[in-house]
This record gives sequence, C-alpha cells and structure tokens, in this order.
Amino acid sequence: MVYEDYTDLLESADPVPQPASGDDGYPSKREIDQLLTEAHREERERVENLLEEIEGQIQERTNLHEDLIHELEQELERYEENLQQLLRQFGSGSREKKEHQKRRIQELSKEIRKEQRRHWHDRQKLLAERREVRRELDALDDDLLASLL
Repeated sequence: MVYEDYTDLLESADPVPQPASGDDGYPSKREIDQLLTEAHREERERVENLLEEIEGQIQERTNLHEDLIHELEQELERYEENLQQLLRQFGSGSREKKEHQKRRIQELSKEIRKEQRRHWHDRQKLLAERREVRRELDALDDDLLASLL
C-alpha cells in the first residue's frame, strides 16, 4: 500500500462521533458526573471481584490443607499402630522394623508440623491481601461519598 492509499482511506473514513457537550464545546457537568460514576462502578466491581477471588483462594487452600493433614495423620496412626504391634512381639528380629517405624513416625510428625507452618504463613499472606483489598474498597466508597458532597 502506498502513501496515497492511506490518504484516501483517511479521507473516506467516518469522523469520530463527538459526545454531546455544552455550548462551549466542553463536556457538561452531568456528562463528567456520569463518566466518573461509571468509572467508580467499574473500579468497585474490579475490587469486589478481587476480594471474592482471595476469599476463594483462602477457602480452597484451607480445604487442601485439611485434606493433606488428614492423610498425614492417618498414615501416622497406621505407623504408630504397627509400632505398638511390634513392641508387643518378642524377639530381636523385629528390631529393624521397630526402628524403621519410629523413624517414619518422626518424619510424619515433622512433615505435619512443616505443613502447619506453611499453611499458617500462606493464610497470613492471603489475609493481608484481603485486608488491603478491603481498605481499597473502603477508600473507593469514601471517594464516592466525598465527590457527592
């Protein structure tokens, strides 16, 4: 396409429609208020969606955490029961099995504590994000109230 083609396209294009405005060519106060109200509504909707997303993440991660802890605790109980059975048995042949059971019990207990800490930190991070989004939502409401007064 050559330069003349662009010029022809520009000349044949429809002009950009101009919004209704006051006699002086500037938007009226009513038009400005409508634009600001719409912008505020869109921003509030965005922040509310973000808040819902964070709430969903908190719930989802809590459910995952509870499921994981439940599985680890069940496995821990199985190893503890196996150890109790081995301790009731006589003979030195099961000593290695006893030590293995004890080590696995310690590993599982450590893993449960680690998961509890990890979940606590993750939850604190999400709660901080939620507080920040709520502050942002409050600020939007305050700004709207101030603009109306």
